[in-house]
Amino acid sequence: MHSAAEEIRAGRLTSDRAAHHITATVLAAFTPPGKQVPETGGVA
Repeated sequence: MHSAAEEIRAGRLTSDRAAHHITATVLAAFTPPGKQVPETGGVA
């Protein structure tokens, strides 16, 4: 989340896309090894 905030401040990420990136990161972090990471569908 901190990285997303830094990217928004730097202008490399829009706030409306940040939620998708954060959701994808959390899903990947909690998906067991060897399992496919669930899709977010671009909507957080």
